[in-house]
Amino acid sequence: MIFFLKHKIFPFFLLMLTLIFYIYFCRKIEINPLIDKSSIHYINDLYMSNELYYDNLNYQEQKLYMNLLEAINNYKANYYININKDNCYSLEKCSSMGTKAMEAIIMDHPELLQIANYSWSYNSLNDSENVKLTFSYAIKFKFISKLGEMRIARIIDKIKKTTKNMSEIEKIKYVYEWIGENNKYNKTFMYFDSNQSAFTVFINHNSVCAGFAKASQIIFQNIGITSYYVTGTSTGPHAFNIVKVEDKYYLYDSTVASTINSESDNFYKGLEQKYLSSFSIDNQNLYPTLNTDEIFING
Repeated sequence: MIFFLKHKIFPFFLLMLTLIFYIYFCRKIEINPLIDKSSIHYINDLYMSNELYYDNLNYQEQKLYMNLLEAINNYKANYYININKDNCYSLEKCSSMGTKAMEAIIMDHPELLQIANYSWSYNSLNDSENVKLTFSYAIKFKFISKLGEMRIARIIDKIKKTTKNMSEIEKIKYVYEWIGENNKYNKTFMYFDSNQSAFTVFINHNSVCAGFAKASQIIFQNIGITSYYVTGTSTGPHAFNIVKVEDKYYLYDSTVASTINSESDNFYKGLEQKYLSSFSIDNQNLYPTLNTDEIFING
């Protein structure tokens, strides 16, 4: 008590710190209505997987997918794919299964903030042949990832309230503008693993295409826009989105917004279907047919 009387500024500082923490991390918000905590695909409250890539795996690949997902959620450094245990019969088949399962996880779970990349190697363990999958983490500590989820949920809640009465086109343009006005393309550290996470968009405001596309995907689901996170090529390997407007599907690339000043005539080029039509999409058969109407530019 004597300490507080002598240091009157301390209780005020403590109160302000508590208030800031509450507003940024603990303030009550509306939860994404698509979240199903009973689902085996539930990761966190930011996003509910559409399971698109999981559903296109065979039984053994799906089983490996779930085992890998559990390992990532527990921040394991490695996972060993065993010829006998995982029924893959050869090291080549095991590595193929591991690659396919990991790529499916990355495509299905933009809300999985901690995972950035992976690598594999052949490994001999306990006199048994294995393929060793090594995980690269964008966020090194689980508690930081959890704090990030809490903060991102409140950022999204603000976007949700702002866009509540907007049309689908207005919502999509708002997200595009929000990405561009709050972020810069990370040219200096573009190859860093951390840039593959949506965390860098919401928290660091500095990312690359994978981060921007994953962040857009998470926001879209929360504000009622049907969309897909996709990979493919533009001038090189790229990540972007497909968005649905009035039962038609269009390309969307918020990376453009992060690289061009909002005052530029080219700022909305990432919504221009003529420009985006040159992009190719990996596994295009999994996605709806695209429309080329310029609804965002002239709508």
